[in-house]
Amino acid sequence: MSAAAEQVAAAEPGARPTTITPKVPVVAVTGTNGKTTTSRMIAHIARGRLARRLVQHRRHLHRRGGRRGR
Repeated sequence: MSAAAEQVAAAEPGARPTTITPKVPVVAVTGTNGKTTTSRMIAHIARGRLARRLVQHRRHLHRRGGRRGR
């Protein structure tokens, strides 16, 4: 075994990696070609989904008696 391999084997384990959990959906677009088109398509889809969710949320609030007087 090489000296470097022995050092790695003898090293103490470090802290476990942590995962960041965002509170909003995150989409990563990578690559060489098509990022702008893909990003715009994702944004278009997300806006449509967001609009539908807002409508559903408002209906839910209305059924529960919320948002009165608005």
